[in-house]
Amino acid sequence: MPKQDTDRRDEHRSGLVTAHIARSEVDSLSDPYEVRVGVPSVEAFRRMRTDAGLSDKDPEAVALALPRTWHGVVLHHEGVPIGMGRIIGDGGTAFQIVDICVHPAHQGRGLGRRIMAALTEELERRAPATAYVSLIADGSARFLYEKFGFADTATHDSIGMYRVMGARPDPGDDRGGVRHSRRGPSPSSALEDPRECSGASAVRRGEEVGEPLPEGHDGDGGGRGPA
Repeated sequence: MPKQDTDRRDEHRSGLVTAHIARSEVDSLSDPYEVRVGVPSVEAFRRMRTDAGLSDKDPEAVALALPRTWHGVVLHHEGVPIGMGRIIGDGGTAFQIVDICVHPAHQGRGLGRRIMAALTEELERRAPATAYVSLIADGSARFLYEKFGFADTATHDSIGMYRVMGARPDPGDDRGGVRHSRRGPSPSSALEDPRECSGASAVRRGEEVGEPLPEGHDGDGGGRGPA
């Protein structure tokens, strides 16, 4: 091939690469969303939960919880926190993904996926290979979590269980019911948001990291993530 033709082809390729880089930089600059590592303030935490349809949390409990986060991310829109996700756990054997939420006005844009990607990347980077990672998936959010390697525990003859500490076990109920303390929340409020106490439990074991993710619905997660 003549040298002149080779030079033209190289110039064409160089131009394509330059144009691709330029488009990427423009896309980055025009993206109004940013995922930052960290946890929100107590006030922002409570606001984002209630905005997304999750139950509010006691401010004193939130103040205790946030500094104990193993890893957290906050989603900002033009500098304003509008979504988040946290990982809690013992740092070695067991972790749980909690508080995933996105403001309703920003749902349906793949932002739940961005939050989950940031959290799972940190788990893959720092968590031991044998770590057990769990979450609560509500409704269609399970399809998002499946894409990150989580599986329904029901297929392993397991169910998720919970207890709100304002309710104490009723020793007279053979079915394992609870009796609500006079100091605790009423039966209606003890369950908090029904979406927090329903849905499928999902789990991901560390040794499964790297396996192909299952095909499924391209869910967003949004405000219907685990509490």
